[in-house]
Amino acid sequence: MENNKYYVPTIEEIKVGFELQYHNFSIDEAGVSELNYDRWDTITLKENNVKVFMEYGIKGGIRVKYLNREDIEGCGWKYDANTSELEYDLFYIEPGYDDKSRFIQYSLQNYKNGKIYLDKCINSGVHEIGFLTIRNKSELKTLMKWLNII
Repeated sequence: MENNKYYVPTIEEIKVGFELQYHNFSIDEAGVSELNYDRWDTITLKENNVKVFMEYGIKGGIRVKYLNREDIEGCGWKYDANTSELEYDLFYIEPGYDDKSRFIQYSLQNYKNGKIYLDKCINSGVHEIGFLTIRNKSELKTLMKWLNII
């Protein structure tokens, strides 16, 4: 079961703001030298450590947790418990108003196959954003930033 919750990210995914888990390690002049396989630590990458984790990832010492309910709720989405019997989990952002005084509501459907469906309601009219593949919390945060949800 543990293997189904995580994946090894590609080099292209590793960037500032990316959240990953890593085996504790030591660094010398030659770079990453020793891995500690006893535990996983979590980090959100910053400018000063992206390069190290790119090298570290090549050695197989990093993983990323697939997006799950806990991550979605951690990004500010509320879970709708009335959907527990459906093929997806439904989440929503508390409704509010934009700078043009329009009523805005976002909803997110998290399907078991790793896809999400996102839509935006403006003044009771639904504007579909569509099906997306969002594999992890960092990707969800990036999408929310692009859409001005956060």
